[in-house]
Amino acid sequence: PCRHHVDSWAPPGGCTNGRPCGPARTHAHQLVARGGGRPHRGPPSPAIMTSPRPFISVIVPTYNRPGPLRDALDALAALDYAPHEVIVVDDGSDEPLDELVAPFQEHAPIRLLRQDNAGPAAARNAGAELATGTLLAFTDDDCRPAPGWLNALAEAHRRQPEALLSGDTLNALPHNVFSTASQLLIDYLYEYFAPQSGHIPLVASNNLALPAEGFRALGGFDEAFPLA
Repeated sequence: PCRHHVDSWAPPGGCTNGRPCGPARTHAHQLVARGGGRPHRGPPSPAIMTSPRPFISVIVPTYNRPGPLRDALDALAALDYAPHEVIVVDDGSDEPLDELVAPFQEHAPIRLLRQDNAGPAAARNAGAELATGTLLAFTDDDCRPAPGWLNALAEAHRRQPEALLSGDTLNALPHNVFSTASQLLIDYLYEYFAPQSGHIPLVASNNLALPAEGFRALGGFDEAFPLA
């Protein structure tokens, strides 16, 4: 797991590659937040222009990790900004997740979608297709967003309603060599692609948000990358 953050580059919440997480930092700004992306270029929808508190759909792909998923849902239940909905996309796990997900219904509307195994990109796209929120927020089943994660994303979105919002993911297993190696790689890439011209071609998919209209205009995640 890991931890996320977001501030005027963005807000808090999130994690990395299949390890536990805790609170972290996320950055959001015009084109990035220590990650890359492009703002939606089309005109903002009336809902985006007039709503100071966006309806946020949180999308969580999962595959054969019921324990970490339960921790992730615990963290989402503790957010200080209630999501409009949480969509868990089961990417063909061996065991059904209905009983695991059901107790979290009292904290937020949760929709469980099951599909044949197709990879996390396809799972995120499937969740986004069902989403009814004006802002889509993505995290992973091994991440534990900090309590202020969505609140910070909502504030960043209010300031820059067309921006893709993203940020850091922090390793919560510093004694795990694989988690540490992954964190070092992510940190290096973010530093290498540090914002200079206002455009960053890299963003971690486990801690990002963008307007639903912008996501659909871009065509979603590239499903040619089956493990990303």
